Amino acid sequence: MSEALKKRTKKFALDGIGLCADFPQVLETRHAIGQVIRSSSSVAANYRSACRGKSKADFISKPGTVEGEADETGFWLEIRTSAFELSQSVTIDWTLRASARARVKVMVKRILNKPGYPPDLQEEAVKTVHAQAELLGAEWV
Repeated sequence: MSEALKKRTKKFALDGIGLCADFPQVLETRHAIGQVIRSSSSVAANYRSACRGKSKADFISKPGTVEGEADETGFWLEIRTSAFELSQSVTIDWTLRASARARVKVMVKRILNKPGYPPDLQEEAVKTVHAQAELLGAEWV
């Protein structure tokens, strides 16, 4: 097998890893990014394995695996792109947001009343919980 093809498949793996480093690391794309890294590096690993084939059958079957992994890499790149586009198109219904904030406020105050939390500090605690929820929500949208 060709040394040039070994180098090209290794470059394909490294390019896949480098490309993923540039992707936004959001919840919707993390799985696809991991799969791109695994499948692109598997192309190079399986090609190298084919070059060391122990038998003629092994030598013949490995390139099919390499082709399959390359195709899988393309699939996961498409999924990653679609998932990211979907996450960017999500809109927020502000009436639901206000309702959720009100429910959180009630729940936090109920929780704080049980252990006798000072009433003058409850509003600050509610603000803290809302701020934390906003930060978590920013990752989901």
